[in-house]
Amino acid sequence: MIKKYKILKRNIEIKEQNIAKLKEICYGSTFNNPKEEKVNSSRKNIEDNQHNMLQKILDLEIKLNKDKMRCLRLYNKIYKVLNMLDNELYKIIISEYDINELTFEEIAEKYNYSYEYIKRLHSLAIKSFYKTI
Repeated sequence: MIKKYKILKRNIEIKEQNIAKLKEICYGSTFNNPKEEKVNSSRKNIEDNQHNMLQKILDLEIKLNKDKMRCLRLYNKIYKVLNMLDNELYKIIISEYDINELTFEEIAEKYNYSYEYIKRLHSLAIKSFYKTI
C-alpha cells in the first residue's frame, strides 16, 4: 500500500512536469506570434499541431486528476492503518519517511535520535503496519 502510494505520487509529479513542458511548447509556438507571415497551408499545419498539443494536454490533465484521486484514497487508507498502530513513534517514522519523504537522517535530527535507531525502528514500524492491515 505504501509502495503503491509512493509510485503513484512519483507518476503524478512526472505527469505535472510533462504537462508543464507541453504547455510551454504549445503556448510558446510561432502560432502565437501574429507578426509572422505564414502561407495558408503552413498556418493550417501550425493550427493542427497546436490543436493536437492541446488535446494531449487535456488528456494528460484528465489522467493526472484521476491519479490524484487514487493517491488521495491511498493516503486516507494509509492513515487509517497508521491510526490503528499502538506505537506513536512508528506512526511518526512512517509518516515522516514514507509520506513526507524525509530521510532517516532528517528524522533522526528532528526527533533527536540516531540514524541507526530510526532506520531500525522504520523496519519494525513497516512490519507492524502490514500486520495491522
